[in-house]
Amino acid sequence: MIITVFTFTVLMYVFLVKYHDPVVRPLPLTGTYDSVNGGFGSAPKFPRPVETQLMLYHSKKMRDSGKGARADDGSQMVYFTLQYMAKGGIHDHVGGGFHRYSVDEYWHVPHFEKMLYDQGQLVNVYLDAFAITRDLQYSNVARDVLDYLRRDMIGQEGEIFSAEDADSAETEGAARFIFHNNSRRSKNLKQKKVTTFRG
Repeated sequence: MIITVFTFTVLMYVFLVKYHDPVVRPLPLTGTYDSVNGGFGSAPKFPRPVETQLMLYHSKKMRDSGKGARADDGSQMVYFTLQYMAKGGIHDHVGGGFHRYSVDEYWHVPHFEKMLYDQGQLVNVYLDAFAITRDLQYSNVARDVLDYLRRDMIGQEGEIFSAEDADSAETEGAARFIFHNNSRRSKNLKQKKVTTFRG
C-alpha cells in the first residue's frame, strides 16, 4: 500500500488527537526547540518537515479548542524555524530547493545533497504556513522549491530523480565544486552585471 507523506501526517495527527492529551503531545518536540536559530535539536540540523507540519496542525487544533496562548507558542516556533531555514545556507539561494541538512546549528553550512522527499515535504509546510498567515515569504519559498524541482529534478524523458548527490567529482579524491552559470546567478542575485571569479 502506498501512503503519501500528507496522508501519514494526517493519520498521525488523528491518532494523537484521539489518544493523547493535547497539552502533553508537543512537549518532546518543543523540548528540543532552538529559540536562537529555529529548528529542533543541534548540529547536524535537519529540517524535520513532518514534525514541523504536525506542530502546525496541533497548534490549530489547540486554538480551535480555546487554548490559544499555547497554540500561538507552537505556531511561532514553526514560523521562526521556516524563516531561518529560508534565510540560511540550507536553502539554495542560487539553484533553488533545500539541501538535506545543515552541518552547523545555524542553518549556514549545508550538506550539499538534495533529496526529492525533503523538497515535497517542505513545500507542504511552507504552503500550510502561507495558508494560515497569508505571508508571501512562505509561498515564495514554496515556489522556489517547485521551480527547482521542475527544472533540475525531471529528466529530458520525464524521469523523476530522487536526489542530487553531495559529490560532483567523478573519481575519489578529485576536487568537488558546485557550478552555476552566469545567467542563473544574475537572475538570483538581481544584479545587472555579474563578474565571475576565475582563480
